[in-house]
Amino acid sequence: MDLASGQQIVQAHPSWFDWITIAAIVMGPVFALSAQRLLDRIREKKNRRVQLYLTVMSLRGTWLNPDSIRALNSIDTIFDKRGDRPVREAWSAVIAHVNTPRDPKAPEPWNAV
Repeated sequence: MDLASGQQIVQAHPSWFDWITIAAIVMGPVFALSAQRLLDRIREKKNRRVQLYLTVMSLRGTWLNPDSIRALNSIDTIFDKRGDRPVREAWSAVIAHVNTPRDPKAPEPWNAV
């Protein structure tokens, strides 16, 4: 009973709309944080790819530079998705070419003057 007016207070049970509102209040920040983390992962992956490209291009004349070797060795780990297959295949072709033994009887076009 309400002491001031003498009327009885009736408590209404929460409706389905009230439950949906409570769920939205609780789950909204969780979904927002999940979306932000997903966007951060995508941005970080893009930044790693750009950094790899810039490193390889800036050191393309010095293959034996430790940073160049580190960048080239990380191609397989950075380009690891199904859509990155052309990049990995091109890198495999480069590795196969570099590891091909040179015929000692073949002329050396780079040293010929």
